[in-house]
Amino acid sequence: MSANISKINGRDAVATGNGEKPWHKLGITVDGSMTTREAIQLANLDWDTPLVPVCYQVPGREGTFKYGDVNDDGKFIGKRVVLNGATGKPLGVVGAQFVPNPNRQCFGFFDQLLGEGAAKIDTAGALGDGEIVWIQALLKGDEFEVIPGDVIQRRLLLKTGHAGNSNTLAIFTPDRVVCSNTLNVAMKKKDAANQIQIRHSGDVTAKMRMAADLLKHAGIFFDEVAGAFRYLATKQVKQEVLTEYFIDVAGKKGEKLDDLHGRSRNQVIDFQAAHDGTEGGANAIRGTLWGAYNAVTYTTDHTWTDRKQEKYGQREAAKQFFEGGTRTKERAFKTAVELANTLN
Repeated sequence: MSANISKINGRDAVATGNGEKPWHKLGITVDGSMTTREAIQLANLDWDTPLVPVCYQVPGREGTFKYGDVNDDGKFIGKRVVLNGATGKPLGVVGAQFVPNPNRQCFGFFDQLLGEGAAKIDTAGALGDGEIVWIQALLKGDEFEVIPGDVIQRRLLLKTGHAGNSNTLAIFTPDRVVCSNTLNVAMKKKDAANQIQIRHSGDVTAKMRMAADLLKHAGIFFDEVAGAFRYLATKQVKQEVLTEYFIDVAGKKGEKLDDLHGRSRNQVIDFQAAHDGTEGGANAIRGTLWGAYNAVTYTTDHTWTDRKQEKYGQREAAKQFFEGGTRTKERAFKTAVELANTLN
């Protein structure tokens, strides 16, 4: 993920707490946790997102024309471009109804959680040119072990997008301390989903209600996740079953590896390599469904994201990490639990 971190006016847009630098030794590191304001300033996120008209040129004609402008009633019509206020770089094209939401405003409600002592911010940053921004916090509560030495912490990831195509989301993510690998799973029960869309409001009461709702959902989610992870860790699988699982996750359920070609075959090979390797704490959990699931999460978060960066650049890498990888991990988790229920 190192190359996906934004550089804004020559500075890495990332800050981490607790004296650690999990994002490939980039950015500023502080001891202990951060307030929302400190996180935004230290991570170089304290900039506005102004809107400017879309301009275009017609071949064979002189001059530049605006696609959209203010009409006689003072209302904007047409399209506009969202800019990174610190660099002037375009982040996306949006419609007339789009309302920008600068980072300091977007994450301001988080102070309610910090004030109650329910969370501690330990990382913040931006990807690409700043079109995706996040703040992650460690939630108050005991960490838990899936197996001895494999520790899971309870974290809340707040992610927003400035390109006009991404909502602000609160995502519950258990992090494996041994490899800093985000395990972004989705429980299918309605009241235990791992994502909540954030609605922005200046109302203090609304912010308090939102904070309480997040903590309630987080408690339900992590209680179920702890049991599910430990359940997967008890299920030993032979190589044949492991391969079938990886094929299913790749979307080719019932097919044989020798019959797969192209992208699907490469995905299965990547999953198997992660399972058989030594990265991501694989040694202790190899041969279990918990190990198989972790092989998928490691591949999506690291292997595939790095490849996207090398081949297509920052925007596609960020999209892989926050969107494409999430869908694969959700499918991997659901498939692993279903398979575990069929094993003795």
